[in-house]
Amino acid sequence: MKLLHIKTFILLSLFFFIFSLFVSSLFAQQPNFHFGLLASQTSYSSFIKGKKLLTARALNLPQSNYWLAFIVVERTEEQELWSPDKADRTSAKIFVYDMVNKAVNEKLTTAVNAQLGADKYYEPNFCGGLGSLEEKDYKLVGNKITLIQYYAPATERSNCATEILFQNGQIVIQKLGTEDTGLEASTGKERNLLNQKALALLNAGKTQEAILIWEDLYGEWRHGAFPKAGNPQEMLNNLGFAYWKLKMYAEAEKILVECKKNFPQRKSVYVNLGDLYRDMKKKSEAIAHYQQFISLGVTDPQKNYATAEIRKLK
Repeated sequence: MKLLHIKTFILLSLFFFIFSLFVSSLFAQQPNFHFGLLASQTSYSSFIKGKKLLTARALNLPQSNYWLAFIVVERTEEQELWSPDKADRTSAKIFVYDMVNKAVNEKLTTAVNAQLGADKYYEPNFCGGLGSLEEKDYKLVGNKITLIQYYAPATERSNCATEILFQNGQIVIQKLGTEDTGLEASTGKERNLLNQKALALLNAGKTQEAILIWEDLYGEWRHGAFPKAGNPQEMLNNLGFAYWKLKMYAEAEKILVECKKNFPQRKSVYVNLGDLYRDMKKKSEAIAHYQQFISLGVTDPQKNYATAEIRKLK
């Protein structure tokens, strides 16, 4: 009985040994990616020909036979348009190499680069194309290849995050959005926060305190940097409304008229001017602004309110 167990053990051990050799030889037949594989590919050769190679980094797309080779070269065209930004001075492309067919998959390469906006050198929504992508920010995270880009043309600054994964037999590009984090955008966020603070004060009955904040914002809009930052049309409208609430009619008219002139698409400024001129006993001006308000396409309650005020004035 013991002899039978020993023979069984020996046979099982021999089986697992042979099986492990088979698996090892199977994987040995599948070579790792190396950049020499790209050298014979026409599209790759054309891309790097006559240019200085700056970056070459390849990653295996998890759960697939594809290697995604990130290649960056120095641009040779439109040099007079270059800025100091890296995205302007470089061309970059991701080549999708199929390890099974031993060739660049041209169709997938074209599709991947189009979705990533590889050659969008001057477009913040694509973070200046792939030229702004740093080698260290092209990496594997779990089952995805992630791209983290930074682009700063002039005063605008964008951060882009993208994921590439293999899903349901396809390469999928997932853009996680872009964000402008430049000085103008930061200024806009600060002004929006101040506007919200002033609105909270207004709703709490602290109208004068709210006016002080909006007057500061008005001064920044008129004389400060980045006049478009934040939401100046809302700030102007709110300031004019607050003046009207304190019966400061001359001040309210000045601001609301300025708002209408600069931001004619702001619907609420027309009803606010209607209310102001109604209280100033300027019936024709009030009616005209209520009518303009209605013509802009408002909600039924808003239309009913303006129509009722017109009826009272006639």
